[in-house]
Amino acid sequence: MRAVLQDAILCYLGRAKRRRVDSRILSREAEHWIRVRDWESPFSFNNVCEALGLCHESTRRTILAWKDDPERAARACSIADPA
Repeated sequence: MRAVLQDAILCYLGRAKRRRVDSRILSREAEHWIRVRDWESPFSFNNVCEALGLCHESTRRTILAWKDDPERAARACSIADPA
């Protein structure tokens, strides 16, 4: 579950490493996944957060705010992708 959330964050912020997929498409798809309030899918944002012991609403707000704050986004990416 942690890897799913990490990948979504990197995709949303345009930092995912995918050679054959446009980073803008990945970002839009990740944003959609983060914004959808789904409890049905086992790998929905809400369920991933719950499995990790995170509040889905505050986690959602925090991640979405990172796009407007490049410094915080860079720190988040360095934590999400330490390699």
